[in-house]
Amino acid sequence: MAEIVLNIAFVFYVGSSWLRSDLWLRVVLMASSACSTVAGLLIGSPSMIAWNGAFVVLMGWRVGRVLLQRRSIELSGEEAWIRSAVFPDLSPIDFVRLWEMGDDRVYEDEPLVVEGEATEELMLVLSGAPNVRRNGRPVATLWSGQFAGEMAFATLAPANATVVPGEKPVRCRVWSTTRLRGLVRTSPEIAAGLEQAISVDLVGKLSSTDAAAERRVPVRF
Repeated sequence: MAEIVLNIAFVFYVGSSWLRSDLWLRVVLMASSACSTVAGLLIGSPSMIAWNGAFVVLMGWRVGRVLLQRRSIELSGEEAWIRSAVFPDLSPIDFVRLWEMGDDRVYEDEPLVVEGEATEELMLVLSGAPNVRRNGRPVATLWSGQFAGEMAFATLAPANATVVPGEKPVRCRVWSTTRLRGLVRTSPEIAAGLEQAISVDLVGKLSSTDAAAERRVPVRF
């Protein structure tokens, strides 16, 4: 019986290496140690019981703390919509970490991004309808929930288009790419959520471009 329980503990331990979520990683490791504690009781090993029992208590405290933090998070209506529409893979606490690293900014006359120039910021459109120009020609319009400067952020290459405000001022959430890269290096969950958001945004833009080309109508993202 002890060997069976110990094997279950190893299954949990090995399976934890496939988890991206920090919370679920702790839960699975806690389950592994709990099984090891039971195995220690069955074979009568005080040291095995003590060490694994202590780990279960520590992980339980950390998991409880994370759950309490999540319950205490309150998002505004706009923030809740952005998390749901743009960053659905991020937990509330990870979304807040990402969101608070950025700042709101309003663009009235100056461009958001300039073609051929390096950009040090990633922008998410919150309101307004900025126009995208390539080689001086209008090619698209961005809407709320879409990124500007994402290609430069993803590839480290100069911007491949210019983005300027339309008829109305454009309000964006703006992140420093240097600080953002530092955050994603230390948080796999945020890195995965941001990568997914940018990928979905790019696929949507490419699909809109292809459809507009087939219909021979102006592109509107």
